[in-house]
Amino acid sequence: MVGLTKDRNKLLLFLSGLILVAISVLIDDYLPLLFFFGSFALIIGPVKERIVILLIAFLILSASSLTGQYRPAYVDIADEINDRIEEGDVVALVKGEGKGVRLPINELFVHIAVRDVSIVIYNQSNGTEPRFIVSELNDTYSGYELVGSFNRKYKPSILKSIGMTLTGKQDSDQLPPIYLWERV
Repeated sequence: MVGLTKDRNKLLLFLSGLILVAISVLIDDYLPLLFFFGSFALIIGPVKERIVILLIAFLILSASSLTGQYRPAYVDIADEINDRIEEGDVVALVKGEGKGVRLPINELFVHIAVRDVSIVIYNQSNGTEPRFIVSELNDTYSGYELVGSFNRKYKPSILKSIGMTLTGKQDSDQLPPIYLWERV
């Protein structure tokens, strides 16, 4: 009777791991896969086999994370600004509202090569004349010339691609471009 209870507990643990895998595919989070492999490893008897299963899980997740690529648009914008910027210049940010807000001041500042630069939130009424305007909005700015529009570069990881294929989802993370303007 004790053996049946032990086998039943192992089966329940394994099934809960399978449920975690299904949930992880649906919510695009692959940490539960480690829990699945961990619960699967508990079913296997010898310690060596458990370690091998956990190492395989770690290698699969590591390989998947290495295949995913993400480069935010503000990195390309900073590269463009670096070709033109001088000490003392001001860069103004125009942020959109809601989900599209993706212009963190500190992240942009890190990628700008010249340190004697001010990064401010754009406000037409405060009298500042920034040399550059980085905008999430597709507006025009009087006295400024559009340098370019920049999109993020994104390629999903292998596991995310498999999850999207299994669920029939398309990559819904398409964001509008970010625009760079320079004073003429």
